[in-house]
Amino acid sequence: EGKSYELPMESLGFNYNFEEIVDEAYSFGKDQKLFGKYSLIKNPSDKKIEYKYSYNEEVIDTFVQGIANELNKEAKNATITISGSNIKVTDDIKGYKVNGDAIKESIKAKLSEGITDNITLEGSGEVVEAKITAEALNKIDTKISSYTTNYSSSASGRAYNVELSARSINGTVLMPGEVFSYNQVVGERTASRGYKEAGVYVGNK
Repeated sequence: EGKSYELPMESLGFNYNFEEIVDEAYSFGKDQKLFGKYSLIKNPSDKKIEYKYSYNEEVIDTFVQGIANELNKEAKNATITISGSNIKVTDDIKGYKVNGDAIKESIKAKLSEGITDNITLEGSGEVVEAKITAEALNKIDTKISSYTTNYSSSASGRAYNVELSARSINGTVLMPGEVFSYNQVVGERTASRGYKEAGVYVGNK
């Protein structure tokens, strides 16, 4: 998104196997017998010793997570409100997700090639579509059905609980193919969530 981020080399805490390299070089030929050592001295040849290094990968993880924290954005669903015959739809908002794993792998791949200059990488991300779009909700242009029930004879505790549950359900959007779950939408009916003690039906009683 036109932004740049810098990861200083020194922050990675590089460690090299210098002692192993020196030990290997110093011990080269020492296992040979007298004539073998003499041959190595008289006919020297190049001996390549590869160095190895390690670094703190958690620094890279933290670096990439910081980018994600700044740029990642949750998608927001479109909403619909119905008042009588008036229907109003609020637009959905697209989200964004940084491809953190790809950025990490790119950094590690470049480090494995050896560093002779600044490394420049292009990060990537993807747009996250809202689950419920305004386009889908705009297809709703009329009331499909209605139902009315009366609970005026209920005790005050039950009446209060019915209204509290109804407020949780109000505005729920059920897309084609989805199943409505009362428990999932309303949640636990507990005192800590504001519900009052009241009679309930158990086994038709």
